[in-house]
Amino acid sequence: MNNLKPEKVSLPPSQKFTKKVTLEDNHESFVKNQVTERVGKIDDLKMIRAKNVFDNNWRVDIWCETKTEGCIVPKLDIRYSYFIRADKEGNIINSSPELGVESN
Repeated sequence: MNNLKPEKVSLPPSQKFTKKVTLEDNHESFVKNQVTERVGKIDDLKMIRAKNVFDNNWRVDIWCETKTEGCIVPKLDIRYSYFIRADKEGNIINSSPELGVESN
């Protein structure tokens, strides 16, 4: 049997991998929080997805569980979907449709 232990390798600073945090990363949670504050309590909420599509124009989808009679596994669907315009700081300027309106 080989009793050699793996050698720990340390990379020089120029080769270390770091994730660059972008302005978009910082605004994503801020936009999500503003949407949930304005929409209010959401029954059966599963997740919220926010994506900066272009130039501070965001697509925000709110996924919820729907229980169907006779099914064991609940269905996930987008109950709310918004196209949101935000300013440079991430503050919501307007939304289409208006925040709080359910998708059909």
